Amino acid sequence: MRKGRLLAGSLVALAALWSSCGGSTPGTSAAPSTTVADPGAILGEWLLVQALVSGDPYVFPGDSPYLSPDRMPGWVRFDADGRVAGGAPCNDFGGEYEFDGSTLSFHDWYQSAVLCAPDIMEAEDVVTEPFRRDSIAVTFRGDSQQTMTWTWRGGELAWERITG
Repeated sequence: MRKGRLLAGSLVALAALWSSCGGSTPGTSAAPSTTVADPGAILGEWLLVQALVSGDPYVFPGDSPYLSPDRMPGWVRFDADGRVAGGAPCNDFGGEYEFDGSTLSFHDWYQSAVLCAPDIMEAEDVVTEPFRRDSIAVTFRGDSQQTMTWTWRGGELAWERITG
């Protein structure tokens, strides 16, 4: 009887672990997600493709006085020397980063100080919020790791690889 309860408890725990890790049953079309990646997976240039604020999609303004349309609403580049640079709807930013394969943190972060229209500045805050955090969770989607998602309490940014 005791072995039966232990086995049942183990199966329940295994099922909970499977579902919390994004496991899917055979035959479903769930895209694979990598929770721990090679730290080099982040290298290259990325284009922001989606933002969630408190779980809701954020709609970016249609244009920016500083970013070209192919870089809207934001972009970021991670170099092998630990430097990061990018652009938000109104200002450029940069600094240093550390990435261990699942957690990203920024240091010595700077941002230019151009003041834009209120809707552009709001979008700017959405793009640059992760840089003001101690650390954020990072996951990659797909076998070729062409989509990267940053997650923190209250927000999420999804990026698609441009180069790298």
